[in-house]
Amino acid sequence: MKNFLDRTTLLIIASAFIMVLLCISTASRDIFPFWVIRRGAFVGDALFHEMGHTLFYWLFGQPAIPMIFTFFGSDQAGGMSMPLMERNWFMQIAMFAVLAYGCYWVRKNYPKLFIATIIFSLLIFAVAFTRYTPIVIAYMGHGSSILVGGFLLFRTWIYLDARNQYERWLNAFLGFYLILSNLCFSYNLAFNPVTRGGYDDHIAFGASHNDFWMMAMEMPGWSVKGIAIFTIGYCLAAIIGSFILAMYLNDAFEE
Repeated sequence: MKNFLDRTTLLIIASAFIMVLLCISTASRDIFPFWVIRRGAFVGDALFHEMGHTLFYWLFGQPAIPMIFTFFGSDQAGGMSMPLMERNWFMQIAMFAVLAYGCYWVRKNYPKLFIATIIFSLLIFAVAFTRYTPIVIAYMGHGSSILVGGFLLFRTWIYLDARNQYERWLNAFLGFYLILSNLCFSYNLAFNPVTRGGYDDHIAFGASHNDFWMMAMEMPGWSVKGIAIFTIGYCLAAIIGSFILAMYLNDAFEE
């Protein structure tokens, strides 16, 4: 624990956290250089968001490609994931085979992650036979971006594969940005009726409604506000989980 929570780690975490707050706070986000940093980080968020949609399209047997359309100035959405065909069960079976091999590979190389990999694979297998696949695909734009943020924070805590402390700081900054920007977005959706109204009425690129809206339409009893509140909890869990997982796996990644 002494090496895990050393002075350098705490300084990197604290400084990256403060920088993200300056980039997303309404009081400072439009001031140079924070607005430039924020727009650059937003592109990363859009990339992981659309890659998340795309990955889960593939996992549920529907090939797709991600598209990123934004940098300085953009539509409310930063990109989209475009499916190339309808769901194909031959592709779905192939994805089950990929997941099975992934479990085997993790068991051989990272046995401490084997149970988590099995649980993930079983969840994909179970959902694949339900009508909820579009809901999971829709959520895992924001969901995947938040998970990547948690992984980058995990890398920061245990100094995993960063070539120097500057690269480690970038891991911390982007990790916090991916999580806290999604948390801020979800908080505004949940508790600001004006923001929620604009979100509900918006059609991304004139082609489709936003993710939470589409999910709410598919799930009776759920609303955009309810999904946003769930996402706030998910963001907090990603931050706390990255720390707990780093403590648990710290010894496994030591040289």
